Amino acid sequence: MSTRLGLEAWLIGTPDELTAALDALTHTGHTVETTHPEPLTGADTGRHRIYLRLSIPTRPGHTPPGAGAVIDLHTRRRTA
Repeated sequence: MSTRLGLEAWLIGTPDELTAALDALTHTGHTVETTHPEPLTGADTGRHRIYLRLSIPTRPGHTPPGAGAVIDLHTRRRTA
């Protein structure tokens, strides 16, 4: 049985950098959620940020500490 890890990350970069990062990361597992790019301001003008959640399979027979199913973040926020 394969265990899946839930990975959450904010990606920050130029539109081309974000596209490349998303292409690489989404090939590692199942995309659970992504947000639309949010433009940054000030010293980061021209860069954007994206929130990304992935469900990533681990290698067979390996169960990392704290591994479990990806939570339903929207439900968790409503009930917290």
